[in-house]
Amino acid sequence: MFMFNDYEKKEIKTSRLVVSYIEAGDPKNEPLILIHGNTSSNLFYLPTIEALIGRFHVFAPDLRGYGYTERLPIDSTEGMRNWSEDIRSFVEELQITHPHIIGWSMGGGVAMQYTIDYPSDVR
Repeated sequence: MFMFNDYEKKEIKTSRLVVSYIEAGDPKNEPLILIHGNTSSNLFYLPTIEALIGRFHVFAPDLRGYGYTERLPIDSTEGMRNWSEDIRSFVEELQITHPHIIGWSMGGGVAMQYTIDYPSDVR
């Protein structure tokens, strides 16, 4: 059972948009970013966060247009890059260094695009 007091739901203004996210775990642990899929939100990852907070410092942002993150237009000609650049601005604003990145469904495409564009920034 996930205890809702084990994480913090936060918001941060990045250079691109206001991002709602869950943060959990010890900041001394390696950072891990969990990216949700289409028609979902970061709440999808609650059981996963529960399983990982002992090992990782977990960040689970809501993507643009999902959950409580700011709803801004998406340029469909950019493919996953709209969201991967949003994740990049999130990483930069929070000064997250060399995170592990996991994505589910559409979030997997976002994670892959981020890794293609910034291979030296991820573990």
